[in-house]
Amino acid sequence: MDKLKKSAVAKVVAAILLSVSLFMAAVSSCVVVAAISYGGSSQMQAEAIYDGYMGNLVDNSSYQVDEYYKAYVESQDDTQENHTIRYYKDYFNEKNSNFYFEVVPDDAKKYPTLSNYKAEEYQYHDVRSRRIMTYTGQTTITCKLSLEDIIDFWKNNYVPDEYDEDYSSYEADETVFATSGEVPMSIRDVYWDWSNISFADMTVVDSAVDDEGNADPYIQLDNTNFIYYLSNNSAYQKAVARATKKAGDVQIYNESLTLDYDGSLTQGIDMYTPVSYTLYAYVRSDLTARDIYAESIVLRYCKPIVNMAPYVLAISLIMILFMGGFLIAASGHRKGQETITCNVFDRIPYDLFIAIAVGLVACGINLLTWYSYSTRDEIFLASICTAVVAFLIPPLLMTTSTRLKASGWAMFANTLIWRLCKLLVRVVKWAFGKLRDLFRFLGRHFNLYWKWIGGLAGIALLRLILVAASGSAGLAIMLDLVCAALLAVFLIRVIVQMYRLKDGAKKIADGETDYKIDTTHMLPEFAAHGETLNCIQDSVRVAVAERMKSERMKTELITNVSHDIKTPLTSIINYVDILSKEGDLSDKEAEYLAVLQRQSARLKKLIEDLIEASKASTGNLEVHMEPTDVEMLLEQALGEFEERLAACKLQPVVTNYLTKKYGAQADCHVMADGRHLWRVFDNLIGNIIKYAQPNSRVYIDIDEAEPGEITVTFKNISKEPLNISGDELKERFVRGDRSRNTEGNGLGLSIAQSLMELQNGKVEIMIDGDLFKVVLLLKTGNCKN
Repeated sequence: MDKLKKSAVAKVVAAILLSVSLFMAAVSSCVVVAAISYGGSSQMQAEAIYDGYMGNLVDNSSYQVDEYYKAYVESQDDTQENHTIRYYKDYFNEKNSNFYFEVVPDDAKKYPTLSNYKAEEYQYHDVRSRRIMTYTGQTTITCKLSLEDIIDFWKNNYVPDEYDEDYSSYEADETVFATSGEVPMSIRDVYWDWSNISFADMTVVDSAVDDEGNADPYIQLDNTNFIYYLSNNSAYQKAVARATKKAGDVQIYNESLTLDYDGSLTQGIDMYTPVSYTLYAYVRSDLTARDIYAESIVLRYCKPIVNMAPYVLAISLIMILFMGGFLIAASGHRKGQETITCNVFDRIPYDLFIAIAVGLVACGINLLTWYSYSTRDEIFLASICTAVVAFLIPPLLMTTSTRLKASGWAMFANTLIWRLCKLLVRVVKWAFGKLRDLFRFLGRHFNLYWKWIGGLAGIALLRLILVAASGSAGLAIMLDLVCAALLAVFLIRVIVQMYRLKDGAKKIADGETDYKIDTTHMLPEFAAHGETLNCIQDSVRVAVAERMKSERMKTELITNVSHDIKTPLTSIINYVDILSKEGDLSDKEAEYLAVLQRQSARLKKLIEDLIEASKASTGNLEVHMEPTDVEMLLEQALGEFEERLAACKLQPVVTNYLTKKYGAQADCHVMADGRHLWRVFDNLIGNIIKYAQPNSRVYIDIDEAEPGEITVTFKNISKEPLNISGDELKERFVRGDRSRNTEGNGLGLSIAQSLMELQNGKVEIMIDGDLFKVVLLLKTGNCKN
């Protein structure tokens, strides 16, 4: 079996046998289907097909008899036979025709009988009723048409009321006027002055046919679609009726029509008389004459073919299965090759092979359609078409099987369509790449203003082209709406992206350092702007991180140094305290010891303030938020500093505006840590004692700023000029006394601010000349105010 698969001779023989089997199967199946449609046994089917085709041939002969008998009747009054009668006598001669007949007219007294010859035996006989039209003669009718009737008809049927005074719109109506003509001058110049119309502006047409297929001539106004059918004219109908009545039982056919300028209509009429007869048709048994009956292949081979067709069909189907299966199994196998191998034929593009096959079949069908003039031609051409298809199937089957075995469904990659699609894809990619490069170039070299102008101009141009090319008002409006919708979608996208950029910029400005603007699917300009904002945010985040790191390192340094200093300082203070308790000190030694005690105490206070400022700024202090009475705490703080305030001749003036507003219902409680708030008051009052102008008043006010907020304001007059801002005073080691002659260390306000922030409060410092003002903002929280 393997040798047969690789044998080229075996494949060729199998292909030939498959083609022959396909051809025989196609022919025999057509015969079987045609025979089954008649029913009965195969013998009866063969007889039925034979008789049916014989009837078709007899129909053809009957038409010839009609022409023969018509010429015979029309020549009864002639003394000599015309050429038509001589032709048909020879055509139906016994030597030339196997068809013989007898014509018996229904009116035997008026019309003659006709026959050719009579045979003793016949194989087919039929009786048919026939009817012919014989030419009787010609007559002429004349009538006078009324111009007023014709114009009235046109006015009533063709001129709508809305056009009576609007000639321009009426002229553009294609249902009334011919597209290539013009309105007659007599009408156009005088706005439908019908009095100027004459028969000279009209043309008569004699070739019109009405809806029922009857001839109906009409009169047409030149260069318009105004039509007046003569069937509507009573004078014309009466003239036709007179001519018909005079001629008797005849049918008339219109000939040439002429219309004179005075309205006179002249028409020639041909008259034909119907003749009915019975045709007795025969086909003799012995087909000795060489005519259509004797030369018919169907009649000659019909019966044996019908009887053999089922057996031929069965054998052909079996051969198709065996040969087709063998070719499928053997396709791709080559002598000396172990794998499936494609030959040159298999490398032809698959769709090209299919196209060639379809083209050959189409050519055969075209020949069958246009170049078959007889049954013999039809059978011959149909056989050629079937043979072409049958001989194309084996190579198609083998190459398809080989391609599938070799590459599977990838075989369709070897097609012209696939290659064309790949080329088209490459061209499209190339074109889009060039467009992308162009847009990138424009994006780099043109600003957003010119891009918008170019985009809107392009959209306007596209809409203009689509509207101009549509050629239809409705389609133009639809295309315009589509363009407007696309533009609206684009503008909505632009607005959404602008909002995203605006929202992202606001979040970055509000301090959300981890927020990133999503620039995916954004327009190039907006994406670039978004990336710029993201870069700014990254820079801010890095700067903040560096600043925080620097502050943390500074705080840690101060804390560590303060701790390192505190240990030896404690020893100094202890030894100074021990020395102070010695009783045998001289005055000079006592003075020096007092200086040591004062400066060591000051240094201790400075170190404690440094440690506290460090803890407050880093948030390492414990905070216990609870309702705290601001007024009471402030009174206690002032009581602690009462002697020092008196020593500096400073008079505190405390005003509670809450009490003035709400009376006994006033509540001065805030949510705060009492210890830390006490330290804030302590620092502020201590600063006032150090830097306030002696012999002056210190104003302390308690008020509300907003619902849920209480402010405590300290105001005093500075003893030294304040050439510094409030924000600078809140920095560490910054003092209002630039000469540093006072006892302060510049940490009081910084500590106060840090402590207020731990309690969700704020410190605001305002300087107006020598007026120094500090405002503490505290939250009431759950406390009722």
